[in-house]
Amino acid sequence: MLYVVLRELARFLFLALCRARVRRGTLPPGGVVIASNHQSYLDPVLLGAGTSRPLSFMARDTLFRNPLFGPLIRGVHAFPVRRDGVGKEGLKEAVRRLKAGEAVVVFPEGTRSKDGQVGPIREGAGLLARLASVPVVPAAVDTFRAWPRKRAYPLPAPLKVAYGKAIPAERFRQDPDGARAELDVAIRSLHRKLQES
Repeated sequence: MLYVVLRELARFLFLALCRARVRRGTLPPGGVVIASNHQSYLDPVLLGAGTSRPLSFMARDTLFRNPLFGPLIRGVHAFPVRRDGVGKEGLKEAVRRLKAGEAVVVFPEGTRSKDGQVGPIREGAGLLARLASVPVVPAAVDTFRAWPRKRAYPLPAPLKVAYGKAIPAERFRQDPDGARAELDVAIRSLHRKLQES
């Protein structure tokens, strides 16, 4: 319930204040990994506003130590992972959620962009696809102008999000490197279109 209320509030605020352009994605049923570029703290909220399905998020474990913010992000389906990598427990929780039919968001760059461009795509999304036998949906956000990494707070600026076509789990099992390259191209293509729109 909290997730739905906050998602609808975010949609309203983004549309009213930030001229958000949300290309709403229709995600495949069942477990799915959503792999997106990462530009700001707004990204998880914007991704959630871009689909009607509830999303689960991997979040840095230190965020859960805050007595106010920790319970809030747990309430919107976030779960902790180690800052230096997902770690065994974070990986197990992600796979458990995917096998239970949830949509789990990962940011395969591993950190927020320093310059607004898409960084190298790591193999985490493909690993989850193989372990849980679920597809990966590429996604892209354009939030860097609103909240670049070195700024302490966001400013009004257009926000954009888009979802692409799912890449089947079999692709990541049969050709992991090729599938990761395909995902990389898909995320960069989506991001480029958002920048041009």
